[in-house]
Amino acid sequence: MSMETRMPEPISPTDVPVRDEMAEKLMYLQIFLRDLGLRHEIAAMIAPYLEQIAKRHYDVLELYPHLQQIIDGHSRRDRLEKTFVRYFRDLFLTDLTTAEFYEWRKKIGKRHSRIRVTSEWYAGSYVRLFEFLIPVAVQTYRRNPRKLADLLLASIRMALLDMQLILEAYEEATQFRETEKVSEVLEAVIAMDAIAPAKACAFTVSEEAESIAAATQQLSASVQDMAQSSIQLAEYAHRVLEEANEGGHMAQTAMEGILRLNDSFGYLQTKFGALEEAASRISGMSDVIRRVADQTHLLSLNAAIEAAHAGEHGRGFRVVASEVRSLATQTKEQVAEMEKVVKHVQTAFREMAEGIAKTAQEIRQHVETAQTASGALQSVIEHMHRMNDFTASVAANTQQQAAATEDIARRTANVLENTMAIREKVDALGAQIYETSVRSNDLREGLLGNLHTLDDDERIRLAQLEPLLLKWWLHNARMGYHAVDPSRLADPRRCQLGQWLERRRESGCSADPSAWRTAKALHDQLHEVAAEILGIWASHPEADVRDRMDALDRLSRDVVQALEAFSARTTSG
Repeated sequence: MSMETRMPEPISPTDVPVRDEMAEKLMYLQIFLRDLGLRHEIAAMIAPYLEQIAKRHYDVLELYPHLQQIIDGHSRRDRLEKTFVRYFRDLFLTDLTTAEFYEWRKKIGKRHSRIRVTSEWYAGSYVRLFEFLIPVAVQTYRRNPRKLADLLLASIRMALLDMQLILEAYEEATQFRETEKVSEVLEAVIAMDAIAPAKACAFTVSEEAESIAAATQQLSASVQDMAQSSIQLAEYAHRVLEEANEGGHMAQTAMEGILRLNDSFGYLQTKFGALEEAASRISGMSDVIRRVADQTHLLSLNAAIEAAHAGEHGRGFRVVASEVRSLATQTKEQVAEMEKVVKHVQTAFREMAEGIAKTAQEIRQHVETAQTASGALQSVIEHMHRMNDFTASVAANTQQQAAATEDIARRTANVLENTMAIREKVDALGAQIYETSVRSNDLREGLLGNLHTLDDDERIRLAQLEPLLLKWWLHNARMGYHAVDPSRLADPRRCQLGQWLERRRESGCSADPSAWRTAKALHDQLHEVAAEILGIWASHPEADVRDRMDALDRLSRDVVQALEAFSARTTSG
């Protein structure tokens, strides 16, 4: 018996009343209300075999060790078989026009993705369904091919719709994991906020190194000057020592001359003593001559008297006596004059002897003084020798110190150069870290843009990074890497977390409005403090805002804790 082949109907929009996103899928698969009307018949046909299908499915899975390991690691076979039975029964019994059907299928797909059952193994489970459904349907409707075709097409379309939802869930779960990984990478990158103090430290170190280098240069110049001065001092000390030695020789020569002069004065004093003694003897001899002259004069008087008595006979004798008396008188006068001269000579000798004695005494005193001075000069010369040795040692040491400080100056210059290089590298590293964070965040936001069906728990897990990002952009704005829009920073609705909180407000937040209000209030404060910090930096770039940064840290932690509490209450609700 021949039967005319039935061709597909023209493509048309679905008549199933569902939301737009689901309507697109139904239209793509050409699922209509008539297909949904057949689901109960399909469910009735397959219901007696669902437990066998489940058993056969897990018999096949156990042939693959890695799948068996996943089963053992996350559940038990008996529980999974019951879940499998429920899953395929609901596929043909649950009203797919409700959001519950859509969300539950997505949740199952995400759960399988989370335990690493990849999509190809999950899709294979539909084969187990058709291994039973097709033979039963053919056996039941073998006499009604049209009905059989409608029923099989409806079951295939439903299975493909389910497969689409599951694969979509798999894809979203994969993208969510990738987004989480990117978020973790981004979180690790922004955790490198130590680059800010490192940069500040490198800047401070470079400034200190520059100051040290300048001070070292000054020190080196000073030591060089000191070394030159020490050399000049050593040379001067050497010249002074030579002059002191020459002065010592001259003093010794003068001392020897004074000593010889002292000896000469001693000799003169002796000679003058002898002359004075001779003069005294002359004076004694003049006394004898004077007495002889007196006696001669007396005798001549007596002779004259006697000659007078003799008369004419004594006339010649009288003349002789007169001449004798005259000679005696002259002799006496000459003796008196000689005595005067002798006395004068004696006085002169005595004065000269006293002068010589006084001079000799003074010479002896000067000799003693000169000997003391010579001893002192010798001591000075000895000190000058030691000073000469010391200044020579100082000159040598300062030359070594000059060489050392010059080496230190060179090394300090190298340190400064390396410090400046480190400063530049730290700055470049900070810029690279910032660029990495920007690219990571761009990738993260791109992935987030593809995630349309995140549940609250997933959304909150991703949103917890937002407060950290806010602080990170502020850090990089302070370091000059990031340009922050003040109006965007001040508006909490401009960030991902703020937008999600607004969507939750619009959807009612029926689970726990107080938890939502707490999270939103903290999030608003976070942006308020961030905008305040940015304003302070704009007017006072070097201002100390550590107290406001601490407040930002506390608010960041409080926002994350509020989100976690909101997620917990939403899940329990």
